[in-house]
Amino acid sequence: MHAAHGASARRELGALAKLQVWLTLGIGAVGLGGLFSVYTYLAPTLLAVTGVAASTVPLMLIVIGLGMVCGNFLGGWLADRGVMRAIGLLLLLNVATYAAFDVSFHSLPAVTVNVFFAGLAGIALVPPCRRD
Repeated sequence: MHAAHGASARRELGALAKLQVWLTLGIGAVGLGGLFSVYTYLAPTLLAVTGVAASTVPLMLIVIGLGMVCGNFLGGWLADRGVMRAIGLLLLLNVATYAAFDVSFHSLPAVTVNVFFAGLAGIALVPPCRRD
């Protein structure tokens, strides 16, 4: 493809002067940063704090993956009904989910539910932020 008339690096970087771009980047950093913090430390925390067998860790990775799949659908569905409302609700769900980890890691059933919702809440933010 040929470059659009007037296209330049300076013009592309001009988007960084818009508050909406920075808000979208911030929401993505907070939401996905929390998700990947949970994902990164899931195995060691399950083994050390929850006290599960190592064979349970792959099952929990499946649970967080299923949450991510469901979150992608939920985020799109909510975005279709109102982008700003969806982002607000999903940020609150992220905060509640990550705050609940402090108490849920001591129980396998509780942490399983929380891991599912961590995947769901983190990825559900993506469709509303990508809404055109």
